Amino acid sequence: MGESRVDTPEINPAVFRKAYSAAISKLSIRDHSRSEIKKALALKGFEESISDQVIKKLENDGYLKENEFAERFAKSQLEKGYGRFRIKLKMNAKGLDEEALENALESSCPREKEYESALSVASKKLKTLIEDEDPGKKRARLSRFLVSRGFDYDLTREVVNKVLVLDYYCGE
Repeated sequence: MGESRVDTPEINPAVFRKAYSAAISKLSIRDHSRSEIKKALALKGFEESISDQVIKKLENDGYLKENEFAERFAKSQLEKGYGRFRIKLKMNAKGLDEEALENALESSCPREKEYESALSVASKKLKTLIEDEDPGKKRARLSRFLVSRGFDYDLTREVVNKVLVLDYYCGE
């Protein structure tokens, strides 16, 4: 009996090289996820089968590393002052698979670092709030700001309390 194999369409080597080159050009500018590369190749008119082969070769050649990309992205977003929820939304928008996303959040965004990031952005934001503003309004505005940056409610409450106490006693 002969082997049963799935027929894979023949890929034109010239088209493959063109697609591979386009993907390398994209990656030379900045890191991208698999999904972003796939979308970019689709926009350039390459078929999905070619995109899949290009992505496979990029991964084999070490140019496309989804887990490393996810970790670097999560870390950079945390450093920019975003919380886990907002980072996760941005990572979803980049098309990262759930496993890479969760692993990156666990390794790059531990609670202590997220707390430090929230404390930093809250301190900066507090300086922009009106000095003689009602303390309740100040607390609410600061809380809304942190939640909008993707920090959870417990962390927000903890950070806001600390920042307002420091502001009251130290005049920071």
